[in-house]
Amino acid sequence: MALFDKHIDIRRHTLTKVISFDENYLSGLTKTSYCCTIYDPISNTLLDLIDSRRKNVLENYFAHIPVSERLIVKYVTMDMWETYKNISFQMFPNLEYVAVDSFHVIKHLNEAIDTIRKSIMNQYADRKDTDKTGIYWLLKTFHYFLKEDFNKLKYTWHPNSHFSYLHDKHEVLSHLLAISDTLKAAYELKEEYREFNLVGSYEEALTIIPDFIDRFKAFPRQEFRDFGCTLANWKTEIINSFIRIDGKRLSNGPMESLNGRIDKIMSDGC
Repeated sequence: MALFDKHIDIRRHTLTKVISFDENYLSGLTKTSYCCTIYDPISNTLLDLIDSRRKNVLENYFAHIPVSERLIVKYVTMDMWETYKNISFQMFPNLEYVAVDSFHVIKHLNEAIDTIRKSIMNQYADRKDTDKTGIYWLLKTFHYFLKEDFNKLKYTWHPNSHFSYLHDKHEVLSHLLAISDTLKAAYELKEEYREFNLVGSYEEALTIIPDFIDRFKAFPRQEFRDFGCTLANWKTEIINSFIRIDGKRLSNGPMESLNGRIDKIMSDGC
């Protein structure tokens, strides 16, 4: 029985051509702490909420939906949870593509560059109070410069005895990247991927994603090599995320704001 049926008495919607799988952490409200959200990203409709993301639970759930309805599903978007992929191919006979949501790919990439930043920053930790260069402070204070879209950054001046002249975000970024050649190379490669992720087409992704895999795997830091392996392991699904249906890219993006509302509904309603 679906989670909404238990607590709120809302029945599921019919499956649609494109569905998204995601999960919410609801500790204490479900047996496994995670519930599975099923969503139609084209019409922005919550289809159902299931009280577990485990394979046996999802198998049982979809087995009770008529095959005629499951035939409707042709595209699935998801995070990097292998169970969703397996269930999709098992339960949707007409399935054409499974796509990994690009938000989760970028999240892994940002975590990788942030680990590199911390490693470099910690080289200056033992002398952070006496270091006249202020490198530790710079890497710690402006960590978000390396992860967020630079064009959207809102820079507020941080007065500091070492960097009192950093009134412009371009100066901040320039000083950050001058600290380490490795950090600079990591940032530039990360930005290349991020920018392609924003504007690339499916046809371009077929050749460009494999090239990114090779470049990340060849990077001198293990964090980026691991990310390259992640790209390789999910290559097909990541490339599929560049497909557009009815003008919309295959993505879990529309679910992000919904997840917060689900958390509130479940905490208020239970």
